[in-house]
Amino acid sequence: MVWSFTLLHPERVDRWYRNLNRNWQLLADADPIIQHPALMVYGMRDAVACSENLSSFVPNVEELSLDSGHWVQQERHRETTRAILDWLDRHPAG
Repeated sequence: MVWSFTLLHPERVDRWYRNLNRNWQLLADADPIIQHPALMVYGMRDAVACSENLSSFVPNVEELSLDSGHWVQQERHRETTRAILDWLDRHPAG
């Protein structure tokens, strides 16, 4: 565990959070609506609530809930992988 943090340089881990004000300034003129197709996978037993208004910010989102907690991709790795691959088959890059 310590080894992985050594590689990640712990002083860099929190840069996103320390830079929030600058990010707001840099993105002030950006369109906040994500128009691209998207997949959101939720865990039904996650303590973090699902977004009730996600589709207002991501109108082309497909939402999926799996029987898991917060770490869906680890708790239900097969189902998550299958859902992503199926979604990608229906939304080819281009």
